[in-house]
Amino acid sequence: MTLQLAPLQPQHLEDAAALVSQRYRALCAETPALPDHFAQPDVILAKLAALTAAAPGVAALRGGKLVGFLAAYLLPSFRGRRGVYCPEWANGARLDDAFAIYQELYRGIAGDWVRNGYFLHGLTIFANDRPGLDAWHWQGFGMIVADAIRNLAPVVGAGRVRADISQASAADLPDLRPLHLGLRRHLASAPIFLPLLEKWDAERYQAWLAQEGVTHWLARIDGQPAAWMRSQTGDDGAGELVRDAATVAITGAYTLPAQRSSGVATALLQTVLDHAVANGAARLSVDFETQNIDGARFWLRHFQPVSYSVLRQVDERILWAHADREESAYW
Repeated sequence: MTLQLAPLQPQHLEDAAALVSQRYRALCAETPALPDHFAQPDVILAKLAALTAAAPGVAALRGGKLVGFLAAYLLPSFRGRRGVYCPEWANGARLDDAFAIYQELYRGIAGDWVRNGYFLHGLTIFANDRPGLDAWHWQGFGMIVADAIRNLAPVVGAGRVRADISQASAADLPDLRPLHLGLRRHLASAPIFLPLLEKWDAERYQAWLAQEGVTHWLARIDGQPAAWMRSQTGDDGAGELVRDAATVAITGAYTLPAQRSSGVATALLQTVLDHAVANGAARLSVDFETQNIDGARFWLRHFQPVSYSVLRQVDERILWAHADREESAYW
């Protein structure tokens, strides 16, 4: 049956929410550690209603029945550019035909985004939707971030190193600062290339260390700082898929290059996990740049991805060199 596109309207939202929740339950069956909040269509419905009241979306229909949809936030500044971002709950397609549905959804709305000056297009998709992820790759989207989760089983290999690990305090700032700067420099290096834009002064470091709900873990080997890991509850930086009051998120980590084969990062992870267990948590989460080769290798040994974020930068010259340009307009 032919696929038809239409503007995403209020009458579509209940079916759209049901589609996301059904796909989320399938993801939960593969990853039991996930929280169950997105399994309820009413939760998705409320979020979609708020989003589509502020920005347009597109629906894919077959025989009048919704089989896919796509909506996105319109952002005046997204990685330094005007762009759009579609969270994991604001897109969906039937898994048996996700490739074709996502392609047509993007074709149906991308022109409107570009005509309005939104050249950076970002989207997060469930990790179990491989055909959907392939569709976005075929449309020029590259992977940038993975969100991952794990249960509270002991960390494999956590006892390989003798390290002195403790919660950091203000007195530890002289040891923490070079580790944090090391992370920022690592993220700015090839092939990650996250810009190192701001200088952190002592006051900013003190506020960073004193944030409520955040714990900094410092590992020393032979009395010298070797690695650092940051954990927190209520993290709003990761995808909403893994946010939950019972989730402890790892929101920063760095190991000195000379210590990266020592097992100290694994020991830090076990310490974070032990602390999470002691405080009644149900799971750990982490989000990381997929271009971070060393980091991704570490996290993927211990966590299971549940969503991927992808990004496309449209050539801004298309605003004047577009498909409807007349021959007489060439100079």
